[in-house]
Amino acid sequence: MQIKWTWLAFAVALLLPPVPLSASLRNFLKSRRNASASVRSLLAIWQNWADLIRAALGTYLLTELAVEVDRGVKGAATEALMLQAAVLGVVLLCQTVRFGRGARLVAPVFYLCGYTVVLGGYVAGGFAVFVGWLFAVGGRNAAYQLPIMGVALGTAGYLLDFNLRLVLACGLIFVPLFLSFMARQQLAFVAREPAPLTA
Repeated sequence: MQIKWTWLAFAVALLLPPVPLSASLRNFLKSRRNASASVRSLLAIWQNWADLIRAALGTYLLTELAVEVDRGVKGAATEALMLQAAVLGVVLLCQTVRFGRGARLVAPVFYLCGYTVVLGGYVAGGFAVFVGWLFAVGGRNAAYQLPIMGVALGTAGYLLDFNLRLVLACGLIFVPLFLSFMARQQLAFVAREPAPLTA
């Protein structure tokens, strides 16, 4: 395994959150405990779209360019995958756990969609992202997206092309949900607050 440090640095720079959660963005955090985050309110925030692009591009650089694997060396592919899993896991924690007035868990829905499309493969990953959003839209609650996307990715991988990168993608999808359960804290969504009703 050969690490290309320049590409690795670019990948990590893209994958890490660019700035701490600003006070203005904190105002957009919406907890499921207070109100269900609608899909429309998530789509209205440009930061979510930036997260999607950052995650997809950073994951592509990490998996395709940052590490060169000699297929003739036994265990080299597994070693490379472990390095990639470590990097993706750490940056996902940075994306999920935000500090301000105490720690806050943010649901990185768009960010994990970027991971899923690249790691899960364009067919299985794209299918999982589509099904996740389909349930979120149908159920009118963005909280459905992550668990459904994880299950859909596992199902698609089982039926189409089961591989370790897909297993990694499934595991990463459930990390925020596991953290939420362990911390007994609801995941917050970066979502536009609805406009106040006028009489």
